[in-house]
Amino acid sequence: MPNLKKLLVAVIMIFVSLLLLSQFHISDQIFEPSQPSTNEVANRPPKAKKNPSTWKQLKVLVNLPSISFIQLRQLNQSFIDNNGIYVELVNAENPLTGAEWFSQLKQEDSADIMLTDSASVLSFAKKGWLQPIDQSSNAGFTSLAWLMNQLKWNGYTWGVPAQIEPYVLVWNKALMAGRMNGSLPESWEGWKKMLDPTSLQDSIPSQRQEVSETDRAAARLEMPQAWFAWHSGDREAFLSLIRRLGLIWPEVNQTPLMRSDWYAKGVDGDNGASTGLKWNQQLIELESYRSHFVPWEAKANKSETWNLLRSGKVAFAIVPYSEAVAEVSEPLAIEAPGDVHLPVGQWVASRSYIIASSSQHEAEARQWIAYMTSLAVQREWYDTLSVLPVHEQAYIDRRGDIRRWLPDMFLPQANYAAALFNAIDPIRGWIGTAELWLMGAATNEQLQQGWNNPASISR
Repeated sequence: MPNLKKLLVAVIMIFVSLLLLSQFHISDQIFEPSQPSTNEVANRPPKAKKNPSTWKQLKVLVNLPSISFIQLRQLNQSFIDNNGIYVELVNAENPLTGAEWFSQLKQEDSADIMLTDSASVLSFAKKGWLQPIDQSSNAGFTSLAWLMNQLKWNGYTWGVPAQIEPYVLVWNKALMAGRMNGSLPESWEGWKKMLDPTSLQDSIPSQRQEVSETDRAAARLEMPQAWFAWHSGDREAFLSLIRRLGLIWPEVNQTPLMRSDWYAKGVDGDNGASTGLKWNQQLIELESYRSHFVPWEAKANKSETWNLLRSGKVAFAIVPYSEAVAEVSEPLAIEAPGDVHLPVGQWVASRSYIIASSSQHEAEARQWIAYMTSLAVQREWYDTLSVLPVHEQAYIDRRGDIRRWLPDMFLPQANYAAALFNAIDPIRGWIGTAELWLMGAATNEQLQQGWNNPASISR
């Protein structure tokens, strides 16, 4: 009897199950895929309408501060969403060495696009590591003319300017409060009078005759041993430093270069070729002051750089503009390059995007570069992080105080910047020797020989 009861129960359960199945339709798809969160989008290809097998993927290698890399990631996500092209961003912790660039550009799985200093682009191109850029298809070619001239060789253009990097003078206001008379000096003689503890300093100009020797001694003690600092090995920074001190200056036809001379004689035609343009220098003037020039190690951390400035252990520093705007706060100040006039001045560097010769996605790479160097995106960089744009129009529009951050000679109407770059090119090697000389690692004879025969110095 119990077995019969179990059989009856089983039959009833089967009947009930069949009845339920007949009453309800069960869809073949038993769940809907969840939509990804916005945080996940940057880590995967976009949800494109086309077949996933046709997705194009790019790899971009940059070296940017953390906050700038965050900005680039946001812009990159907009590009991904709008174009259906997945782009992987890689931020190198430190600038690549020459050997690392060689490795990156030669290996088959290297990044398609890289961001590098513009001065290196032609050396990479001449080694066959890059693909030329088609000017007609890229928005970056509304850039300032002197930027583009650095990237042309053998009838082709090999990079697209992405960022302008002027060098600026940063100084400790509290430290210099009793030594300045409203503005910074415009000659080496002026700098000596303000900084040299062996010269007669006047911290209270209206009472010059009443300042006691005790007061003068106290004023001398306020100055740190390190008057000037810069990142060791940064030739553009060192060039900016000695230019700002008035120890190297450009000449035209043996005439001291003032504004009228530059406009009249500095440029010959539209190609930026210089007429009689050369440099003059008096670096030997620093021989007895070398101990006051203390460079930072190339990879020094902030406690070795900006904290020294804020604490008054360093009086002045020459640094890239992007570094200064991110770090300057009380008691520090920045001297805008546009407020400094010829014959003294600052130098300007830049960074450009390049496409590796090994890239299999040249069209997509150009599309990404065009987006990132468009005027709208460049203006967004400036509005959010004060990164200076490469477009002429941004400076022609005179938006805010943007023109103050470029030296006069580098502004759009200053057609002569290309001539200045041509003139500095032969002595780039000497600039490295000059830095070594200031550090005591090169002799007076080597300094002068390098100046007289710059071709003898490897660049």
